[in-house]
Amino acid sequence: MDLINIKEVNGVKFVESMRELYLDLGLERTHWLRWSKKNILKDTFFNENVDYEMTAIKTSNGSKVNDYRVSLDMAKHLVMIARTEKSHQYRQYLIDIEKKVKDLPKLSEKDILGLKIINGKANALEVGRYTQIVESEKEKEMIGEFFWANNNH
Repeated sequence: MDLINIKEVNGVKFVESMRELYLDLGLERTHWLRWSKKNILKDTFFNENVDYEMTAIKTSNGSKVNDYRVSLDMAKHLVMIARTEKSHQYRQYLIDIEKKVKDLPKLSEKDILGLKIINGKANALEVGRYTQIVESEKEKEMIGEFFWANNNH
């Protein structure tokens, strides 16, 4: 289970409700308005409609409260400045995720092109580039046959 509820639309990752994340951090509900103005609206490093967009939600008592949909990068920054036990857990979570990503094996250009060819996602130009990279004539022949067999139906 993820600690932060992250959404993704068209390859863009964001946090749907900064207010929800704020409350999850253990910050004071009554300070939300002041905190959001200072840390979202008046922050000179983030831009509306790029890093965040304003939304409105109805609270349990029916009143309307401003909320913000924020980019994942902006959410990370906001989590980093909070000073609660929960924010420490969030920071550790983000650090652990980054370590896992860094430990992933790096694919070479040859590997990436080979995977595209095998999955039928490569175009003729990419197949040509692949044949320039590979050293074995047998491998070139196999990939060429595979590509043409999958693209000439």
